[in-house]
Amino acid sequence: MVKYIRENLWARVLIHILAWSALIVLPILLIGIFGRAFRYAPLHYILTCALLIPFYYFHYYRLVPDYLLNGKTLTYILILAGAILLFNFLPVWIGNLAPEGNLNIRFSGLRSSTRAKIRLVTYIMLLGVFAYGILRKLSEIENIKKELEIERTRSELAMLKSQINPHFLFNTINSIYYMALKKQKEAPEALITMSSMMRYILTDAEEEYVSLKLELEYIQKYIYFQRLRLPPNTTLNYAFRGKAENARIAPLILIPFIENAFKYGVSTHIPSTIDITIERKGEMLYMKVDNRKIVPEGEAEGTLVGIKNIKKRLALIYPDKHILDICDTEDSYGIELSLSLGDHESEKKGNEN
Repeated sequence: MVKYIRENLWARVLIHILAWSALIVLPILLIGIFGRAFRYAPLHYILTCALLIPFYYFHYYRLVPDYLLNGKTLTYILILAGAILLFNFLPVWIGNLAPEGNLNIRFSGLRSSTRAKIRLVTYIMLLGVFAYGILRKLSEIENIKKELEIERTRSELAMLKSQINPHFLFNTINSIYYMALKKQKEAPEALITMSSMMRYILTDAEEEYVSLKLELEYIQKYIYFQRLRLPPNTTLNYAFRGKAENARIAPLILIPFIENAFKYGVSTHIPSTIDITIERKGEMLYMKVDNRKIVPEGEAEGTLVGIKNIKKRLALIYPDKHILDICDTEDSYGIELSLSLGDHESEKKGNEN
């Protein structure tokens, strides 16, 4: 790590050296007015360019963050004005102290029009350096903000996932416990199904995006598991249409709506129907879930919390790429979700193995 940091530092230093060399030398070679500035007053041009370097770093690391971006605009302007005066007179003063020769043609001895051209050249360079410093600092701050926002989003998603996963686990264990008490022969297969589901949650679902095929397999296992414990008076209809291959989706983004239907749409004494349809068309995924509303007393608030949770996840993972319509009546509850798989439609090789 230390070696990498050192190599990276030296690379940055080299880039800065090359950039400054290009800034100072190329104008002389390519642009006539810059070339004349060097011929008329070589030492003055060299000193002026030498001042650009400390001025840039002082401006970039101190003036911009400490004053300009900190609301101290007047102080920034005053310090900047002082730096410009220093930039204007220091090379002239040093040039007057140095002996005259081919390298040092006295600036004060030049014609006023020539001095004006030289000052124009150097001011253009100075203002260009200052403008670049401001833009670079603003870009750096913006990148930091984006990184912090990404980290905040990841942390919030991790928190929301942690709220989902234990809920699945507790429901599954309770159901298998119920089946074991009833000595149902499906209990061993249900246990294997639970193991497979938990493996998905603890491994694949930790990724940012997973194969749509794996996500649908998890949903099918969940529905299979729920069928084992549904009372006879509950009708369950599930269908998937389209192709699941070559598509990726955020893990566990669909299952809360399905879980919600089973949690609040099943009763041992009231007939009910649960309809679940998932369809893929191109890069779009559509899901529709409808159930009769049979909310146990005191558990309505849990529905609101769960829906609020999944809305947050959708907003964080698929901003402007989803439409969620909720139809909540006194007797029924239904959702329609349209989801654009977008850039995550292509699937990495081997994700379905």
